[in-house]
Amino acid sequence: MTTPQAILIIGGLVLLFVGAITGIFMSVERMNQPTNQKYLRSAHLAGYGQAPILVALAFAIGFSGMSGAYDLWTAWVVVAGA
Repeated sequence: MTTPQAILIIGGLVLLFVGAITGIFMSVERMNQPTNQKYLRSAHLAGYGQAPILVALAFAIGFSGMSGAYDLWTAWVVVAGA
């Protein structure tokens, strides 16, 4: 496993953690009222939606023909954007 792959996988795991934590906050909020905030729901779904993409990109980097510096820079930019 290369460094860019590790960066993308760790970024995906962090996004899964963010999705789980926002889900806990969302369930606590829904106990008090029947609806939840749209921003909390968006953060919850974004974490679960973007995490598999980052993990898939980690596998795609293994097949790319770019040099290590470009892979590393790209991995940081993608994780920062997520």
